[in-house]
Amino acid sequence: VTQTWQKDNRKIWDYGIKGNGEIGSVGDSGVRTTHLMFLDPDVEIGNFGDYPQHRKIIAYRKGSELSHFGDESANHYHGTHVSGTVCGYDDPVGGKDLNDGMAPEAKLFFIDLGSISGFSLPPDMYEYFNTAYTGNEAGRPSISSNSWGWGGYGVYSSSSLNVDQFMWDHKDFLIFFANGNDSPNRVSPPATAKNCVSVGACQNGENANQITSFTSPGPTNDGRIKPTVTAPGVLVSAYGGSDNGSTFMEGTSMATPCVAGSALLIRQYIREGWFHGGVKNTDKGFSPSAALIKAMLINSCQDTSGYFSPDNKWGWGRINLDNVLYFPGEDRKLFIIDDTVGFNDLYTINFNIDVLSGSTPLKFTLVWTDAPPSLSSEKQIVNDLDLTVYDPEGNKYYGNVFSGGFSVSGGNPDRTNVEENVWIPIPDTGTWTVSVSAVNLPQPPQPFALVITGDISQYQPNLVFNGMTTDHGNKLMPSDSGTLFVSLYNASQNLCYNITATLSTDNPKVHILDSVSHYQPLGSEMSSKGSGFSFKTDDLKDGERINFTMKITANNGDYNSEINFFVKTNMGINSEKIKIIFLKNAIVDRDELPFLINGYKKIHYRIFSIDGRVIEEKNLSISQPQTTIPIKNLPAGPHFIQVNNKIFKFVKIK
Repeated sequence: VTQTWQKDNRKIWDYGIKGNGEIGSVGDSGVRTTHLMFLDPDVEIGNFGDYPQHRKIIAYRKGSELSHFGDESANHYHGTHVSGTVCGYDDPVGGKDLNDGMAPEAKLFFIDLGSISGFSLPPDMYEYFNTAYTGNEAGRPSISSNSWGWGGYGVYSSSSLNVDQFMWDHKDFLIFFANGNDSPNRVSPPATAKNCVSVGACQNGENANQITSFTSPGPTNDGRIKPTVTAPGVLVSAYGGSDNGSTFMEGTSMATPCVAGSALLIRQYIREGWFHGGVKNTDKGFSPSAALIKAMLINSCQDTSGYFSPDNKWGWGRINLDNVLYFPGEDRKLFIIDDTVGFNDLYTINFNIDVLSGSTPLKFTLVWTDAPPSLSSEKQIVNDLDLTVYDPEGNKYYGNVFSGGFSVSGGNPDRTNVEENVWIPIPDTGTWTVSVSAVNLPQPPQPFALVITGDISQYQPNLVFNGMTTDHGNKLMPSDSGTLFVSLYNASQNLCYNITATLSTDNPKVHILDSVSHYQPLGSEMSSKGSGFSFKTDDLKDGERINFTMKITANNGDYNSEINFFVKTNMGINSEKIKIIFLKNAIVDRDELPFLINGYKKIHYRIFSIDGRVIEEKNLSISQPQTTIPIKNLPAGPHFIQVNNKIFKFVKIK
């Protein structure tokens, strides 16, 4: 149900993605550690402590002073059941039960919240999450699954605030909470937190298109969409009353570990680089943010009979990982952005994608982990981002403007949720423009994640040198210190994000103290000077040439480039001496491109295509102020030319 929605098809597992290398945390009533789903014959767990060598449970920690080791009938063996759903696996110890967990190869960091008489809630929610996040020598969890809650219906409580605060402080940790089993009463805290994934329950198997009668609906009191997603909450998992039994239980308690375990599969897919062409490529993999995992879960959702997303019981729908995870030969492609630097100011980034076919639905999902609000706030959103999509005809689609389950043009931007969706069932082919904007940032910076699925293609970005400045303008002074800024320009139509540059020089008299600079996301034709490189110099000679090398990585390592430039002390680089004569109309209908050059004897130029490919690169000696560059062999259409460090756009026509 959660992998493919096809009977006997567990494609994600068949590719070997079973949670290998992942760790999940569960806080619940206890675990029967001798159950075959968790047993390690070589490492006995009989008390609280760390067990980093255990094949399944790397830690068994106390969640409160009332915690009692093990799972007991007083709690209906709740903790054993939900832990089994996340990652239970009995095959390594000779078990035959087919009811393994969602991520059977993952490991478990367990926090016991059970007492002899019932359930014992953590006294300090922030410290509860921090216990898991700290981990031990075996590693630390990336997710926390919690099948419990309490408090007023729809209310954003102090426990909700603790969830949002912890995730804001630890943006790579995704927290899950059950939406509740109190229908028709609404969602209860802590599931009312905005950054967590709250989970509703549907039926299982062939009946998974039906919602359960018990699942608590949304929205929250401030109108946010809850639950976030839905999964089967009527299922069989490990039974804590014996060492090898399984049992049926139902509730959003059961659906929550179902989604949390599925999130571990998504995380392994990204960490191992499967998103590059649908094959394992660990060189391209990275550790994803919580926002990206959440965005992929939402993007995977599918509508069910008689309901249209977003819905107060289904949220964004029932998860189906095959809708978002790409493998070779599939029409639906996957494009992801995980920008961990994000917006530092109010600005917009735009980039284009090409839709190749209208037969595959097109879906855009934007998610950000937001700053915690004040408990007295009327709305819980703090930093507000907008997702806007333009089709090839220029029609505008705002995130979360839906009718009948699909996006419609018109309406107004969402000012409530930290998840935004645009879903086009039959998209027009051609170039679509995607826009992500920061419209209110009281607590910057604001990272974000964007997931796009459909029959799409996207070209590589291209970052080029766009000038150098220091604290003294565009000069490097002898016996100087300060910050050197290198401006980068995106000469392609495609978004650059997570841009990091490392600067070095071969001159022993120039000391780069902080060699790394971070840049804001750069959409098409945008530039940024980044956070800068701190430096100091010894007694340089006036006019001495200093060579620099800057290595750039962007888009989670997918894009790498190297830029070499030089600076002369007390002189710098002056791009104002370059002028393109035709700049006013930017259209060329001849075979030569005219320039007016003042003060240069030599120039270096590069010509780029609109998608950032270098078409031509040459050094040119200048004998007179006006010169030309041959462009006879260029194809028609828009191009960029970079002369020294200055960039111009022009259109070549025939």
